[in-house]
Amino acid sequence: MQHHNTSPLRRLSTLLLTLLLVVGLQACSDSFTQTLDDTSEPIDQVTTKLRHADLLDQARRTGEHSASKSGVGTTGLIVKVNDGIEPFKMFSRYKMFSRFKMFSRFEYDDAFFGLAIEVDNSDLNAALAEMENIPEIEWIEPDIAFVIDFFEAVLEDDAQALPWGHTAIGLPDNWGSSRDHRAKGVDVFILDTGIRGFDLKVKEEVNFTSSPSVKDVENHGFSMASIAAARNNTRGIIGVAPNANIRSLKVLAEDGSSTLSTVVAAVEYMIEQKAASPSTPMVANISFGVNVLSEWDFSLDIAVDAAVEAGIPVVVAAGNSGEDALVISPAHAPRAITVGAYDDDGEFSDFSNTGIMLDFLAPGEDVLTPVWENGEIAYALQSGTSQAAAYATGAAALYLAQNPNATPFEVQQALGEGCANVAIDDVPWFTTPKTVCAESFYPGTTYVAPAQTNRESSEWPWWGGGSDNDDDDDDD
Repeated sequence: MQHHNTSPLRRLSTLLLTLLLVVGLQACSDSFTQTLDDTSEPIDQVTTKLRHADLLDQARRTGEHSASKSGVGTTGLIVKVNDGIEPFKMFSRYKMFSRFKMFSRFEYDDAFFGLAIEVDNSDLNAALAEMENIPEIEWIEPDIAFVIDFFEAVLEDDAQALPWGHTAIGLPDNWGSSRDHRAKGVDVFILDTGIRGFDLKVKEEVNFTSSPSVKDVENHGFSMASIAAARNNTRGIIGVAPNANIRSLKVLAEDGSSTLSTVVAAVEYMIEQKAASPSTPMVANISFGVNVLSEWDFSLDIAVDAAVEAGIPVVVAAGNSGEDALVISPAHAPRAITVGAYDDDGEFSDFSNTGIMLDFLAPGEDVLTPVWENGEIAYALQSGTSQAAAYATGAAALYLAQNPNATPFEVQQALGEGCANVAIDDVPWFTTPKTVCAESFYPGTTYVAPAQTNRESSEWPWWGGGSDNDDDDDDD
């Protein structure tokens, strides 16, 4: 797999910053906790293939989250094997499943060649020692578990509305007045808590979690899908790219829990879908992330870059801790489109993560979205880089509707063109002031893509300091 060169400033920033952060999920303006097990036994031998070993405690499973046969819990691991090798067969050949108390959760061969496994903690040291000696194994990393809690302020309103962020990204005040303003034929993957079918053109819903329902009960994935692509009718809000096909990949369970391996499995599925339908324009949204305490890549970053390589632009939230996104996965993935937030006064959001990993800023405060409340639709004002990423996702879908053969690089280039009158105040140092712009992405306007340039020289550095200055059948 080939990757575009990453700016050396992304590496240089680690020499300038001391990053002492707590592992946690960074997405909406919500609270996050981490699934931990402090009673597990330490690793008692050196394992050169185990990377990010300092986060191994974050991969412990106990109680209902564990399938331990000994009662001491399990540890989740993601194992990368040499390209071209079938990982499950390789593990079986070495009798790993019969010699150790472990089982396979996911097998990967598109994002990368590997396996997600859970190992009983009573066998963990022995299993790691054995994998150290298997030549086909390249690396092992902790399968971090995380939990997210969302909240929203419910409003009393039931008329179709246009959130303020639409005009902020260059859409006209009468957006939705024409049924031509839509993104038919574009698939939008929402990797999140699931969705609700209200006001969306749903193509599929796939559940990658252990939750019994594929539907959204956390009011996160549904809101992201609505911002990006809600239908133009008399209900709800109008999305940035109305009538795009929503493909919900549920990776966060009812309690907000998930693992890196679960999200990687969804990205793997997405790559498979692109391979099966290469002419269908697709874009993906991941409006959450994990603080991994490191700028170095994790399995999720590798998977995201593989999706981009396969032809799918992947838009991700920068995170909401108000700190550097350099240690957030997948926000620090080299080929992801990472989005920070600004408010309706044109000021950089104080909760938004910062730094040279950010590619764009987009509306992310007090964004009107539909939510599922007490068995019916209500409306909420939500804030976070999740909402900003949803805006960028919708803009990308709108562009792809007019340019279905555009590459992910061309989509990213196009998102930053235009809207010259938008100047965001109080942008932190080393953070881009560039905003998502969609003013040329709909019928009746034209957009001329710029010649491909070297991002390293043309877009960096941002030394900081922003300016002071329808359910209707005929929709288908």
